[in-house]
Amino acid sequence: GVDNTLMGRALDAEVFEELGEVDLSGIDPDLQLDDTGTLAPVQYGDVCVNYDVAALADAGVAPPETFEDLTEPRFSGRLVVENPATSSPGLVFLAATSQLFGDGAEEFWTDLRENDVAVSGSWDDAWNILYSVNGGDRPLVVSYASSPPAEVYYSEGERSEPASGVATGTCARQVEFASVLRGAAEPALGRRLIEEMLSPEWQAALPLTNFVLPARTGTELPPEFADHFVAPVDPVVLDPVLVDEQRDEWIDRWRSLLE
Repeated sequence: GVDNTLMGRALDAEVFEELGEVDLSGIDPDLQLDDTGTLAPVQYGDVCVNYDVAALADAGVAPPETFEDLTEPRFSGRLVVENPATSSPGLVFLAATSQLFGDGAEEFWTDLRENDVAVSGSWDDAWNILYSVNGGDRPLVVSYASSPPAEVYYSEGERSEPASGVATGTCARQVEFASVLRGAAEPALGRRLIEEMLSPEWQAALPLTNFVLPARTGTELPPEFADHFVAPVDPVVLDPVLVDEQRDEWIDRWRSLLE
């Protein structure tokens, strides 16, 4: 598997074989970012800032609506992001803000640093340790648009509503692909597995297993997911070519500012 922040590196290194006759006709064409016939989109989601609804309400602070809002004094000491060198959502967030702000991206990250942003090495640490919903002291965290339905689902009946909201103006799309490793002992079986992953049955199971959205168009979302999921209207759609060209430089610049 590989996502749209790393697909260029994988394709350049030729670590995967072409898919051959794997049928992608039912898959959302907007997710088919690879024109080499190598990567099959399986699922997607949006990396977004989540916020602790109760904590912000108690502090009398309105949730952020945009990336720019995160640099405002009212969010000083309240945001945790993941290191893009070690974290998938951290890399998506870095790529999105770098693409969105262009030459102003370094100023944006500097402003976050001056606003006392916290940096975590992984999503697990950011969500489970530093985020205030789970006992930390940061009411804003880079996570996913699907985190609220996951909160309710995994509460086993203790929650009827999620503790977290999604700042939908801070979202960026992450597309995840599958392929067959070059030199695999059973490439035909690998292709069969990918075909199964793209089947209606497998795709319908994704929202409540991986808490992502299915790549197959027309797949109905289960109510346990749909009832608490807010789809971003206009997420940042990453340009894979730009990301591949600039990814390492973006990470180096980020590390010079925030490590």
